[in-house]
Amino acid sequence: LFMPAADNDLPTPELGKQILQARDDYVQAVCDGQTEFTVFGDCDEGALQGYHNKPLFTVDLPVANAHSSELVQEDIVKLMPLVAAFILVCLFIAFRNLRAITVCFSTLAIGVVWSYGTMGFMGIALNTLNMTIVPLVMGIGIDYSIHIINEFAEHKAEGHSDAEAFRIAGTRSGVAMLIATATTIGGLAVLIFSPSLLIAELGLIATVALTVIYLLAISFIPAALTLVGGSDKIGRNFSRSRLMPALARTVTKLRWPAVVVILLVSVVAYAASLTIQKEAFGDPGKNYLPDDPIRREHEQGLAWFYEAPDADEKANILTFSGPGILTPEAMTYYRTIEANLKEEPRVIDDTLRTLPFFIETWQTVKGGPTGAVGSIVAVELLNPPAPPSIPLLPPGTIPPGTLPPTTLPEPVRDEVDPFPTTEEEIKTEVEGMFNSPMRQLASIIINHPTNDMAAMTFSVRAATYPEAEQVWNQVWNAVGKANATMGGAPDGIRVAFVGNTATNYLFIAEELPWLEYMNWAGNIILAILVFVMTRSVKITFVTLVLSTLTSLWWLAILPSLGIGLAITLTLPMAFIIAIGTDYGIHFMWNIHQTGNAREVFESTGKAVLFSALTTTGAFTFFIGLQNVAVSRTMVATTVAFGVIFLVTLLVIPIFFKVERKERKRDTKARPAAAKP
Repeated sequence: LFMPAADNDLPTPELGKQILQARDDYVQAVCDGQTEFTVFGDCDEGALQGYHNKPLFTVDLPVANAHSSELVQEDIVKLMPLVAAFILVCLFIAFRNLRAITVCFSTLAIGVVWSYGTMGFMGIALNTLNMTIVPLVMGIGIDYSIHIINEFAEHKAEGHSDAEAFRIAGTRSGVAMLIATATTIGGLAVLIFSPSLLIAELGLIATVALTVIYLLAISFIPAALTLVGGSDKIGRNFSRSRLMPALARTVTKLRWPAVVVILLVSVVAYAASLTIQKEAFGDPGKNYLPDDPIRREHEQGLAWFYEAPDADEKANILTFSGPGILTPEAMTYYRTIEANLKEEPRVIDDTLRTLPFFIETWQTVKGGPTGAVGSIVAVELLNPPAPPSIPLLPPGTIPPGTLPPTTLPEPVRDEVDPFPTTEEEIKTEVEGMFNSPMRQLASIIINHPTNDMAAMTFSVRAATYPEAEQVWNQVWNAVGKANATMGGAPDGIRVAFVGNTATNYLFIAEELPWLEYMNWAGNIILAILVFVMTRSVKITFVTLVLSTLTSLWWLAILPSLGIGLAITLTLPMAFIIAIGTDYGIHFMWNIHQTGNAREVFESTGKAVLFSALTTTGAFTFFIGLQNVAVSRTMVATTVAFGVIFLVTLLVIPIFFKVERKERKRDTKARPAAAKP
């Protein structure tokens, strides 16, 4: 058992690395014959790699964070080149121009470096949650570059100079990106006020990253394209999309049937969204792949400790803080809560360990064999066989100074039951315990020498969120019954429930309602920004329609993928709100500027198509992450961008009519008709 010092200031990943290194050093020393004793078997390759050595070091936060950091680094090194190659292929198909591709990809690289440089400057560590900024920056960053370069190429194809082409692009794509960036940042900025520090940091990083990307798109790209030259060739290579206007025209022709289909799908989606489950959060070992060594150690350790083949047990703690934790009343309080917890169905009663238990253990061992024998005799004397109508009291559950009727006289009882009955006696026993080798174990239960916090450790059976909720209620029920029995907690004591199950329950219980508030706040911010920047009621209304449909349809798909509401869904939920309308804003603003929806779908539609491909592709590659929880997030986010593209393509042509393409008229002079 590794316990960091109370004044430790190392981050948990660094602590985890030290723990894992100490484990590996010990195993190696045993295998090299440098130790006198060993408690595990043959030193094969598996033992050296930490797969099945005994004793096992099960996963807790430091080890989990250290291992996650290692996996993050491995995944980035492996996946970044694949994503970069995919984006380069998409850029080649879109532009077929080396200069345009180089400038576009350079913008992306600078955006990634600046974003992570900002993280380093702000002291925000890379973890499995905020590493999702990588596909976000790569996906959204390339979107902005594609839009600005695509429109620049369009206007160069029309014969404009570089300055004029960028001036027109600035009034169209540039302003559309400004609106989209403002709404996206407005949505993501809400995350900064999350009750979770991890989510708040993610919102801050995403906000900074997208701001950087927008500034690069409107400054670096024009400067770089003008500097490298060859812009006329970029214009000659430009081609309009045929697919996007054809799809949009089809929706326009069938807009009333399309409205009916959208309404029917939305009704079904609403019903499906009600079936989404809340996922358990915690148990770090299960966040890794089944063949991961840390997960294997974690699961095997649980199975051996609890003697269960598939253990769902979780360790938890009740903490008691304040100046009164060593009073006789506090000891009675601990014992009463312990007895109540043993009656709760999800609490594993033989795992309960309290401060009175440690003091009794100390009193047993401090006297050597004689003290141990005396303790055994005391238990028998203090718990005599009772008549059938009187249940036998479990050992160690008799409050200090209390004996069953018709038992030993008080002088004899005091001799055989040496448990201290005053605060001074309790403090003396605690001092003696911490001046012995038992201090290593006792430090789990009390923060000596300050002596203002005690702990009660216990394990519960809780694998799912509903079970964690049951445990939460059962634990506080046990505390509440003790308060009712004793007229409240003793003076100077505050009780808190912490640990794996408590974290599991509290995060979901507190974070999900906040996500609902975020949804409402995000949509209000979205509506205000769009109306202020476009001065169009129609564009604002359609934007809210897009946001509502994308959120609803996306949530409806998740249950079929086996994905429930969890901490990691915060990211795609924020994307749905913040980024879900970006494609639509690009279409609507350019239609508002040109008045020709078909031409916008030919030009802007091409940029939106490749933006959707690159963004979805970036997140698709990251589905291969070794962290199972984050991999599921990437699945959900990939689906989110697919839904965003689909809904945009269905809704925009309904509200903005896409006309059929007009055939070019024959402008050659025709011979005059003969007079009759």
